[in-house]
Amino acid sequence: MEVTYLSHMGDDRMVVNAARVSFGKRTQEFRPGKDDRLLAFLARHKHELPFAHPHVSFHFKAPIFVARQLAKHQVGFVWSEISRRYVKDRPEFYIPSYWRKAAENVKQGSSLEPVDISPRGKCNRCGIPVSYPKRLWCSSECQTLSWRENNRYAYIFSKWGAAAKFENIPFTITPDDLAWPDKCPYLDIQLDYTPGDKNDNKASLDKIVPALGYVPGNVQIVSLLANKMKSSASLEQIKTFAKNALFIHGGVFAETSHSYADYCEKAADLYVELISQGVCAEQARMVLPQAQLTEWHWTGSLLGWSRVWNLRVKPDAQAETREIVQLIGPTMKALFPFSWSALTGDR
Repeated sequence: MEVTYLSHMGDDRMVVNAARVSFGKRTQEFRPGKDDRLLAFLARHKHELPFAHPHVSFHFKAPIFVARQLAKHQVGFVWSEISRRYVKDRPEFYIPSYWRKAAENVKQGSSLEPVDISPRGKCNRCGIPVSYPKRLWCSSECQTLSWRENNRYAYIFSKWGAAAKFENIPFTITPDDLAWPDKCPYLDIQLDYTPGDKNDNKASLDKIVPALGYVPGNVQIVSLLANKMKSSASLEQIKTFAKNALFIHGGVFAETSHSYADYCEKAADLYVELISQGVCAEQARMVLPQAQLTEWHWTGSLLGWSRVWNLRVKPDAQAETREIVQLIGPTMKALFPFSWSALTGDR
């Protein structure tokens, strides 16, 4: 998240002169020790109109959920934001440095205690942590060794060899040439290696290039259903099916994300794909999450910025909103040292 100063109009002297104009008076320069007391008096007794004359413009970059929270402050403000109706480049997303637990004593807000949402799991063979809970092995090597050690591949491998010999198809592979996955790499369904009926999830040996036969480097284990689909349809038919299923069902067939960062990346991939297929930007943007970073120019009065500051830097304000609002403080103090201090107490 970023805040960049763009320009400003006015200073502490403008506020003083706005307060004294009703008496037909003005000062040519700010007088510390006198004018600062006037500013403090105005702020203390809520005579706020003079503070509305100076204006400051910033450029913000923050996630949409933060921008929408800040957009409530519209008194004395002008807001111009980037539009996904026109901009079609790949979006950026906000990735928090850590996740916070929900607050126990209030309906909204959060505590400072972190939450570990990293996926957990252990390799079935060696017990070391793996990336996702549904993975059974830490590596393809451990996966292959596990199948060898349990001798679970022997029966089905012998059946594949016998079938290839019967059909007079080259079969020079050994069990060591296979990865033995637990899930179908195409359909992500659990593979069944046990003897019995030929169900859709039954493990099946696939020739990547059919003409080469079952030779090292040209074989993979997939589900029987995937093997049927791959063997029955042409490459163009498979591409057409995937594309149309994606559009007709609104992305239902997109791969399930295993982490927040994965989810953001897949949303961006789908957005880029929709744009490349000719979908209008104003509809394609619907798939993007609130974590997408947006940019806007925000111009407001000194008074308006002080109200944003006073509300959004409080401890009960959302941490991300508090973080970005705090970035305006140094600039406002530098531009209006006495007025900013009188309005916010930020010295």
